[in-house]
Amino acid sequence: MEKKKSWTKSKLGAFWIKKTKDDRQYLSGVIDIQLPDGSVKKVALAIYKNDFKQGNNPDFNAYQIEVL
Repeated sequence: MEKKKSWTKSKLGAFWIKKTKDDRQYLSGVIDIQLPDGSVKKVALAIYKNDFKQGNNPDFNAYQIEVL
């Protein structure tokens, strides 16, 4: 049971699988960023697979889609 509590405390957000108009999958979700003053800012993100990956480039790229 202790493990579940630590996972709950360290959760930053959640993502859902969605599809573009041309049927490509991506993740869409929101993360909570804790600011130095203790307040929390919600940031909406979309995460897409990097179809142009070469060498040490990332497998996925995250983009801010709106400020909440």
